[in-house]
Amino acid sequence: MSFCSSRTSNIPSRKLGLVGRNIEYSLSPHIFNKFFTEFEGEESYSYELWQIHSETAVIEWLKYRNFHGCNVTIPYKKLVAQHCDLLIGFAARIHAVNTIHNCDGKLLGYNTDVHGVIRSLRALVKKDHSDIRVAIFGTGGASSAVVAACRTLNWSAELVSRKADSGFTTYADLKHAKLISTFDILINTTPLGSQTHIDETPDINFDDLHQNQAVFDLVYNPRKTLLLKRAEKKGCRVMNGELMLTSQARLAWHIWNK
Repeated sequence: MSFCSSRTSNIPSRKLGLVGRNIEYSLSPHIFNKFFTEFEGEESYSYELWQIHSETAVIEWLKYRNFHGCNVTIPYKKLVAQHCDLLIGFAARIHAVNTIHNCDGKLLGYNTDVHGVIRSLRALVKKDHSDIRVAIFGTGGASSAVVAACRTLNWSAELVSRKADSGFTTYADLKHAKLISTFDILINTTPLGSQTHIDETPDINFDDLHQNQAVFDLVYNPRKTLLLKRAEKKGCRVMNGELMLTSQARLAWHIWNK
């Protein structure tokens, strides 16, 4: 279903891009440049990295609406949801946006991350199970998409926070009585392990991991984070965020071309 009154195909150049912080390592420009070639749109589209360092600056930037569409990454997914004119689909349910479409001057917010997470988890598990328990490291916008994906799959999901007063399970809780070993899948939604935090992992006891578990890290650069390397040594099945990235990007491309 299209929410635009008409396609703006008469616009000679459609500006697309990624909004976030510490995004110089992003693969998004490479992915979308491939789409431009695949769909013969390279002459009318461009994709840029829009690195913005404060929430105030992001809000001000959104006011100009000087783009056809944009992706949104850490740490602004929840913030931009508050400044879209309309939230659609999963974005309306979780109030986190990773894709914005500028339709006739109105900002429509979507969350294509959920689609990418579902596809990744199905590839990781490969069987239909309804009794899977998932521990999610992080409580930001990306974790909201992972929770929505787990609920869609009828899996139970538990958020893990650093803060003891957050109301969520804490990393200290996971270390108590080897609680982490009771989860089937561990998912990292934090930036720990990415290029700017390359020597860091979530604060878990790796000795409690075992070969019947799977570990999914949304980070894709580097391709194998320290978390995945250490989990793999314990016999866990591991997956990075590449499939999620390409899957959510393809859906975003479809949205921008409605």
